[in-house]
Amino acid sequence: ELEKTRKLLSLQHSINKGCAQEITQLKSREKDLVNEYESKVHEMARLLDIKSARMQQLDGKLKSIAYGTQTYKLDGVDRDYVPKESVQLDKGQNLLQFHIRQVLLSSEVITCLNTSSPAVFLTLSYSDFETQVTPVVMGTRAQFNHTSHFVVTVDDKFVKQLQKEVVMLELHQAVGMKHERLGVARVKLRELAINGGDRVNGRTLLMGVDRLEPTVTTASVEYWFGLTLPITQTARTHHARNRALKLVAPEEEEGRG
Repeated sequence: ELEKTRKLLSLQHSINKGCAQEITQLKSREKDLVNEYESKVHEMARLLDIKSARMQQLDGKLKSIAYGTQTYKLDGVDRDYVPKESVQLDKGQNLLQFHIRQVLLSSEVITCLNTSSPAVFLTLSYSDFETQVTPVVMGTRAQFNHTSHFVVTVDDKFVKQLQKEVVMLELHQAVGMKHERLGVARVKLRELAINGGDRVNGRTLLMGVDRLEPTVTTASVEYWFGLTLPITQTARTHHARNRALKLVAPEEEEGRG
């Protein structure tokens, strides 16, 4: 009986020892699995952070393209005439500049005005923009050196309009608190569509208006006009802005919802 009991106890010990070793192995395996799982979770969290940062960066770029502005210094176009100032342009916008150098009055108008030093100024009208006015200058050879600025959006419509739109110039004589129109001219802008926005120098005649016969040449005006940025560059920016707006708008709608 004792021998039988001894064998049973020995067998039980062996079984217990085997179970203990198996439990140890299972715990070790469990620990390895936990460590592996935590490592994968940390790695996934890191990748998610990177992805989130990239998405935020892309979102920022999209909003910058859609809503961002750029500052351009105007003194790079004509240092002698353009004011030392800057202009804020939205993406896809451009600056149309029309510069008046000087106006030479004709002998017919000088005789008609009966003065050797008339006070004259010009108005410039373009599209739906507010009419621009030059300073008043004295003399029959009036040196204006004045630039008018029009902020335009360069899209397909604008490029097509350049083919037919004009800047209307009107010459006025200032008499006290009143003024009288002396001449008018229309300057076509279509060369901008051909040369991509580069400066165009020109000279045109102002013809009589109101009390002066339309066949009378009242003055000649020297000018240049051009765009601050190339048309192709601004057009690409405008199209990119439109695409960005389409992507950003749904996100903002969801945010408000």
